[in-house]
Amino acid sequence: MLEWQRQNFESRQKDQHDLQEYEKAKLREKWSKDLIQEKRKKQKERKEMLDQFHEIEEFNKTEMEARKAQLDQEKRNDKELVKKILDKEKALEEIDKKEKVIYFLKFKKIIF
Repeated sequence: MLEWQRQNFESRQKDQHDLQEYEKAKLREKWSKDLIQEKRKKQKERKEMLDQFHEIEEFNKTEMEARKAQLDQEKRNDKELVKKILDKEKALEEIDKKEKVIYFLKFKKIIF
């Protein structure tokens, strides 16, 4: 009877040990899967963040180009305006010179 009890006890211990090993293996497998999922999730989030960064970067680049084009157009408009003003001033100076000459000639005729 002792032999049978000892074998039964050893069999139960072996079964219990096998069950513990099986549970450890399942836990390791679950942890591995969880780690892999976490790694994939982080990679996906990183990729999404990089995509967003590139979109923002492209938007900023486009905005800067648009602002530069607008500033360049404003500079051209300002230069044209300055040129027109200078041309008008020159024309007014020419008219003023002609009027002075005419006035001087009239004044000279009156004196003589």
